[in-house]
Amino acid sequence: MLLLLTASAGMAGCYYLQAANGQWQVMQKRVPIGEVIDDDATAGQLAERLRLVREARQFSIDELA
Repeated sequence: MLLLLTASAGMAGCYYLQAANGQWQVMQKRVPIGEVIDDDATAGQLAERLRLVREARQFSIDELA
């Protein structure tokens, strides 16, 4: 029983380390939304959606504090 508990605790630790590492990688690869919108390689539909996201964010800052 103790062995099972120890093994499961170790696996949970591995899960959290893997999750933290994945989150770190996402944060390192982020690009400012304005750069993505201005990039010629960005599809028109995606750029339009990102503009809408930017407007919604600004609305929430201005109107909803």
